[in-house]
Amino acid sequence: MASQRASGQTLVAFPLDQRFLAEMDSARGSKCRAQYIREAIYRMLVEQGRDLPESIAQAPDRAGKGGRKKKASASPPEPGTRNPEPGTRNPEPGTRNPEPD
Repeated sequence: MASQRASGQTLVAFPLDQRFLAEMDSARGSKCRAQYIREAIYRMLVEQGRDLPESIAQAPDRAGKGGRKKKASASPPEPGTRNPEPGTRNPEPGTRNPEPD
């Protein structure tokens, strides 16, 4: 889930000038903003002489740690029955669906 973070992650949010954001978006190509910013910060820190592993600039693996919740469903319909439209009666199999009263 986007609102949940893996252990060791911290959300960093900050405002940007619209023109600055547009220039960054143009420069990043198909790379996502978050990864582009991570890599830019990493390069700057390395240029300053920091000894950091390259892996620190990668997004943590989120496989198996979230995603859309599965909808709880009622028991499946009995074989041979149909699900009526909301507001209509469920006719007997082989008959036409009557107009609602």
